[in-house]
Amino acid sequence: NFHGSAGTAVVTAGGAYLWTDSRYFNEANLSLNADHWQLMKQGLPKVPTITKFLTDLAAEKRDCGSKVPLRVGIDPFVHPASFAKELTDAFEEESSDVANASSNGDDESSTE
Repeated sequence: NFHGSAGTAVVTAGGAYLWTDSRYFNEANLSLNADHWQLMKQGLPKVPTITKFLTDLAAEKRDCGSKVPLRVGIDPFVHPASFAKELTDAFEEESSDVANASSNGDDESSTE
């Protein structure tokens, strides 16, 4: 039960990830169930940004022959529209048919 005030969760079919900054590394290490969550120590070398992580995941899905693009649900009450735009732009840069971004987590879209 992570109680830090700064963290972003990304849940995929393959795992669950929490990005947080150095203020919460210790708390997250102690409170996340390592069997289910991977701590992504934001700002450290070799730790991708959320955008880079999702772009790489979309490319991997495409490269494995999937005809279904990666779909990402974003909570519009937590993330600014600029994040959705940044993510969409990164997907388009990677490949125009890789991803669809939705700003409504209530529809069928989810991070897969």
